[in-house]
Amino acid sequence: MKPVGSLLGWGHYAVDQMPSPPGTLVFPGDVVTTEAGSGVELRFSSGGIARLEGATELAVSAGDLELKRGSVSVRTAAAEARLVRVMGASVTVEGGSSTSLCHMTLANGSALVAVEQGTATIRGAGAPAVLTAGYAVRIVPHSTAADQQPATAQSQSPAPAAPAAAQTTPAIPQSGVPVVPTIGRVVGVYPDVIVRQPGAEIAAPLRLGELVDAGDVIGTLDEGRARVQLYDDTLVDAGVGTTLTMVAHDPGTH
Repeated sequence: MKPVGSLLGWGHYAVDQMPSPPGTLVFPGDVVTTEAGSGVELRFSSGGIARLEGATELAVSAGDLELKRGSVSVRTAAAEARLVRVMGASVTVEGGSSTSLCHMTLANGSALVAVEQGTATIRGAGAPAVLTAGYAVRIVPHSTAADQQPATAQSQSPAPAAPAAAQTTPAIPQSGVPVVPTIGRVVGVYPDVIVRQPGAEIAAPLRLGELVDAGDVIGTLDEGRARVQLYDDTLVDAGVGTTLTMVAHDPGTH
């Protein structure tokens, strides 16, 4: 059996629950884990790197990877593609003639997929969702019939990017798991600001740098204020005592 690649890490990490030194070969069927505050890079024999952050578990096979928890960043070499499975969806990271870089985080019952370079295609039971650099989506569990309705809002993700028509229609991946577009990032927040995500029964505190999803309802209390940045760098300010629902945004037409 040929190895998939080798490891270069820091802190505490393991392969199949066995502590592994730098240079350890990784074979199909292995599971790589990292502890909090640690990390590891899986350097593929065919080129490219998968970087695991702390508290991450990644299953490795000959043809793809599966993120079970934590965060992984996948960088592919030119003309290389890498498939990552997360929450029943398959994410193909590819850069065409150049390199690509895609970040994936699985936590709190949802997965965030954000593209920094190249493209990522999310496939499942519905139409594929193609993300280009600067765009992100969140994959959430299917719970109600309302979850299957395509989101109508779209806004900014970590970095400005040119609009792409394919991103205005989220896919419905395998196992009935919908993909929700990430519509913005919180760039300013003051005390007493909360957000309630679609399908959630309870609102949660809104934090600086947090991504905002389509359908999120942002509420500011007596002393709260919030600022959200959209795809085209438009800034949306919510003053005190405000309830704001992000409904629709087209970065191409503002």
